[in-house]
Amino acid sequence: ACHGEIKRAVVAQPEPLAKSMASASLLAFLIVSKFADGLPLYRIATRLQRLGIDLSHALMSDWLVQCAELLEDLYDRMVQKVLACGHVFTDDTVLPLQNDDPGRRTTIKSRLWVYARYHRRHNPLVTYEFSRSRSQESPLGFLSSYRGYIQADAFPGYDRLYANLHIQEIACWVHCRRKYVEVAELMTTPGRAHEALRFIKRLYRIKRQIRSLSDEQRLQQRQAHAIPILQEFKVWLDIQANAVLPKSALGNAVQYTLKNWEALCRYTEAGYLEPDNNYAEQCLRPVAVGRKAFLFVGSERAGRAAAIYYSLVESFKANKVNPLTYLTYVLSNVRNKQVTLLTPDEFTGSNIAHAG
Repeated sequence: ACHGEIKRAVVAQPEPLAKSMASASLLAFLIVSKFADGLPLYRIATRLQRLGIDLSHALMSDWLVQCAELLEDLYDRMVQKVLACGHVFTDDTVLPLQNDDPGRRTTIKSRLWVYARYHRRHNPLVTYEFSRSRSQESPLGFLSSYRGYIQADAFPGYDRLYANLHIQEIACWVHCRRKYVEVAELMTTPGRAHEALRFIKRLYRIKRQIRSLSDEQRLQQRQAHAIPILQEFKVWLDIQANAVLPKSALGNAVQYTLKNWEALCRYTEAGYLEPDNNYAEQCLRPVAVGRKAFLFVGSERAGRAAAIYYSLVESFKANKVNPLTYLTYVLSNVRNKQVTLLTPDEFTGSNIAHAG
């Protein structure tokens, strides 16, 4: 039909990485295998070899770092959503960084910080930030524009944030409880530490009983039942503060509780708040699993990539989204300027055809 009408073929959707054979589905598979399943790249390379695919783990590492940079805008939108929610859970854990100092023989104890939005008022979202150290500059920078409640442990690095009248601290009863457990484990007979644990046990009994209630009902129950227990506990603590040695293990536990008392009681102000920071610790657990597998990140650029991928993967889990489906959709459309990529809390799976 050489005299017929000339037709132009439909332009193929560009692959995520320019001049690369890595497809969206292959990159999605690598991300899920490493950051959701905790497999190091050399094991992934071995699994692919069994399928007749020969890829070096160095090449895959380079792909993942490049691919993360394409997802920066999506990650930034997730961060903005978390910062706008008014109630953020935060904590940190070690993510070792490969040593770049000739005079140092060990890895650098860099950190991965989690900032999470809970499911009580919004679809959950989990974001992470990488920093070279545990300096307070990381949370101070990340949360500089934040307004609302911060649920955290008593890490001094957050103290400058709490000086801001727009930010309110919620301390963690689980961290508080651990101090009394440590004392109780040293005792052969029940004593004062066990009395403190009984107060905390009563508070957590209320937590379990009201878990499925609405925020308004939870607030009413806390005002009616938790606050009287807290008042009783405070009287007991004030007595013990003058009855135990300040430098003893029990004295340290009592002083820790009194020092953070206002923040420990603040969860009773609203029904959507929680008495502990367990959610943030749960979000950091997959990082610990991955750390045992791949040991360290090779550079600060790789650490930033890990923060982006953990943000996506843990947000998938929290929203019960298939990560392979979501990442294939994202990476297939990441270079398409006509598509606004859905964040994990917006993605349902049923909207993939319309979104793509």
